[in-house]
Amino acid sequence: MPADRAPVLSSRPDSSGRDDHGGVRTELVRMHTAVDDPSIRLVVEASGTVPAPARAPIRVGARVLLDPNPIDLAVPGAFDRLVEAVPPEALDRTALMREAARATLAVPPVRIRGTLPGDLDRALDALPDDVEPVVLTTGTLVYVPGAERQRFVDRVRERGVHWIALERTGILRGVAATLPDDVDAADPDAFATASIDGTAVAVSDPFGTRVRWFRDLNL
Repeated sequence: MPADRAPVLSSRPDSSGRDDHGGVRTELVRMHTAVDDPSIRLVVEASGTVPAPARAPIRVGARVLLDPNPIDLAVPGAFDRLVEAVPPEALDRTALMREAARATLAVPPVRIRGTLPGDLDRALDALPDDVEPVVLTTGTLVYVPGAERQRFVDRVRERGVHWIALERTGILRGVAATLPDDVDAADPDAFATASIDGTAVAVSDPFGTRVRWFRDLNL
């Protein structure tokens, strides 16, 4: 993404010439300067207290993947196995997965076979000493039993590392306690909660394409 921070006004008319947002012009805001290639471009419909663009580029010093059954995309047929779970008509999702796979193959992460919370320390200890550790979970903790889920949260805090999550709304009690009162977990647009260090900052639809922000990140 370009580094300029000025929002770009845009309007997306439908076939009749009306704007597909009911005549209201939208703003396209570049949130941050992308990391060095390879990278992928994500477009999200955002509302609420949308954070200002980040003041500095993101630098990723290392990536460690923790998975009970990590898939090596360099193995022939591995990508085809991944997309078997995607409906055949969801061509946009498949295309985005292909771009993500391309970026992953260009700079492969360190893959560690393991589970949460038991192997969290092993994954963190595999990072170089000169990077700031950030734990990222996206749709991960729903597969971790409740008691073990809390152990994971406790261990992240004990290690003093940052934690960014996009998890099913309500499965993390501490995060749920920081949600605004008007958030309804039954609302499809509040299916998932984005949180930073255990504090909710936004809710989204299941695929993160519509996001409602309610806290400024002050990046």
